[in-house]
Amino acid sequence: MDALSHIHLQLALECIGLDSDGLLIRIPGPDPDEIGRIKGYRHAGGYTTYCRQDLPASLLEQVRTLGSEAVFHDREAVKGILALDTPSSQVEEYHTYVFPESAVLPSYPDVVRLGTHHAELIQAYHEGMDVVGRAVFAVIREGKIVSTCVSARENDSAGECGVFTLSEYRRRGYGRQVAATWGAHLGDLGKVAFYSHTEENLASRRVAKSLGVRPSFRLVNYA
Repeated sequence: MDALSHIHLQLALECIGLDSDGLLIRIPGPDPDEIGRIKGYRHAGGYTTYCRQDLPASLLEQVRTLGSEAVFHDREAVKGILALDTPSSQVEEYHTYVFPESAVLPSYPDVVRLGTHHAELIQAYHEGMDVVGRAVFAVIREGKIVSTCVSARENDSAGECGVFTLSEYRRRGYGRQVAATWGAHLGDLGKVAFYSHTEENLASRRVAKSLGVRPSFRLVNYA
C-alpha cells in the first residue's frame, strides 16, 4: 500500500473524506477530528495538498498556485494566504508511521490485555476507559497500571494508537512493549496500524525508532 492510500486511510479514521473536487469534507465515523483548513503532506511520492471544502475560492487558487512543496515547507506563506480570510490559529507538523503488516503478536511478560476484571485498576488509572469496545494493552507494576496502548481511533480498515506511560515509569521500554503488542493485534485483524507523533515529541520519536515502524508520511496541518 502506498503513502497516498495511507493518507486516505488516516483521514477516514478522523472522519474526513474528499468530495468530487478533492476537497476535505466530514464523513460518518466513530472518532471525528477537526478538519484542518489546509493539510500539506510530504511522502515518498513527493508532496500532496488538501484543502477544506469551505476555503474561499480566491484563497484556494492562491494555495494551488503556491504549490504542494511550498505548502509543506513555507509555513509563513500559507499563513499569509489564510490570514486574508481568518488567521491560522495553529500550525502543527506530524510524523506518521505504519507497523509491519505481517507482525507476529510478541510475547512480553509484563504486557496484559485489560478486561472488565481489571475494573479497580482502570478506575485508578483512567476512569471510564473502554476496554470492551477496543483492545487496551497495558503494563501493570506494583499493583497499578503504569503504561497503556489503545486505539485513539479505529474503524473497519485501520487504527491509530495512543500510548501513555506514567512519568516515573518511562525509559523502561514499557511504551514500546504495549505499542508493539497493539500493532501486532491490529495486524492480526487485517487492519493498517498507524503510529503518529508531533514534530517536537522526542519521546514518541524514540519509541517509533525502537518499534521499527516504517515512516509513511509527514503532515503540516493548518487549523
